[in-house]
Amino acid sequence: MRVMYNDSRIQQYRDNQLANHLIDIIDENPILYKCAGCCEQFEESEIKPFKMHDLHDNKELNYCFECIEYYKSENL
Repeated sequence: MRVMYNDSRIQQYRDNQLANHLIDIIDENPILYKCAGCCEQFEESEIKPFKMHDLHDNKELNYCFECIEYYKSENL
């Protein structure tokens, strides 16, 4: 038996494929980054690369703003 595809079935298939793809690429859980100072998890907007000269062999690592401010207040 041969299946005939009409335009509406083809369009429905394409719409379903697009809907599945959009579900796959939309992630409601943001990517979290670990602060090298307090080890808490933060979103990308709440953390930035920073060098703390007396910690972690002077490597530039991700720190939360609170740890950066604390470090600056203690070492400047």
